[in-house]
Amino acid sequence: MRLLNIILSIYCINLFASIEPITDSELKEVIKIAQKGNRQAQYELGLYFQNKVRVDVSYLNMNENGRFTENSNPEDYYLDAVKWFRMAAENNHKLAQFSLGVLYNNGCGVPQNRIESIAWFSLAGRTDKQIRAEFYESSLAKLSPDMAEKVQKRALELEKEIDAKTAQKNK
Repeated sequence: MRLLNIILSIYCINLFASIEPITDSELKEVIKIAQKGNRQAQYELGLYFQNKVRVDVSYLNMNENGRFTENSNPEDYYLDAVKWFRMAAENNHKLAQFSLGVLYNNGCGVPQNRIESIAWFSLAGRTDKQIRAEFYESSLAKLSPDMAEKVQKRALELEKEIDAKTAQKNK
């Protein structure tokens, strides 16, 4: 479990360090596109808010005593990240599904939940062999048979929910 947390943390730091800041008008435009159902825009907004935690909260809104100022709440940013990642994940965006797995694994914006985390890794791993091998299968192998069964059941439930939403959109 500890190794998985380290790998996920390194992955997130490297991924989010490369994101360039966007203007308010650009942000509003991306939100409009995302609200129309564009899964890439939804995913990008998830990244934006997750990155905002790391940049704004960790560096800019901390006072000299190492405490957050009144106007910064990392949980608010994580809640927004979860909202947009979930929208994209439910539109079959594999990196959004993976990102939700990371957030559930670390308890950021959602209660920490290993079953939910690994279930989202499972969905992301349907089309990505690397995610499947490194995150889903390796995590599943470390669980008790009872817990592994719960993960597989939850992954199947999520898959059915997503398929149902996709079918309804395509009507």
